[in-house]
Amino acid sequence: MAAEDFNHFRFEYGNRCFLPEEDPRVQQVKRVGERILRVSGLRDQGRWEFFVIDSTKMDMNAVTIPGKVFVSASLLVLAPNDDCLAAVLSHEVAHGLARHAAEYMSVARPVAIIIRLIAHTISRDLGRDLGRIFKNYYETPFLKRTESEADYIGLMLMAQACYNPVEALTMHRLMVNGAKTADTSPRDFGGDSHPSNETRIEQFKQWMPEALKKRAVCCLPK
Repeated sequence: MAAEDFNHFRFEYGNRCFLPEEDPRVQQVKRVGERILRVSGLRDQGRWEFFVIDSTKMDMNAVTIPGKVFVSASLLVLAPNDDCLAAVLSHEVAHGLARHAAEYMSVARPVAIIIRLIAHTISRDLGRDLGRIFKNYYETPFLKRTESEADYIGLMLMAQACYNPVEALTMHRLMVNGAKTADTSPRDFGGDSHPSNETRIEQFKQWMPEALKKRAVCCLPK
């Protein structure tokens, strides 16, 4: 499945979409990503790779598939330091740690097949209505829940890796403002698949004392 998803990325963005290994932006992403992987335990479960995609090929975003994280170069422009970048990468690694993709596909793929069969053999309108019901009552709530889970797990991961968790709030605000400037999200960064910006900020604030305590404990001088 991961190989299939990776090939889809290559098909969608082109073989030359990835910045070369020697690019300082790639080196930064790999350095910060590896530090997060060390505390997550995922590095021991197989090889994880980090890629930076040319800004002309991918909008300001970061995406993960099993074993791989893709970051747009335009998103890196927003991150003023390693701590802010860690907020992005730890969120994506958290999706992998929680196996959100596998959880989604275990339900979504069979349902999608059934809906397509209904649309093809019984009624296109019925298939469209069932697709809308599935999106409203399963897909959208699922995605919002997993995004909140990734926010929480990612915040704890970056704290455990000795990055400053307060910068997760900074980075989120920078991404929201960047999305508004690019006119990609008039209301909430991420749209229907994410909790509202206000909700995410409030959650970060609620979790911050725990994250700061974790950082203090994990990052004591040896």
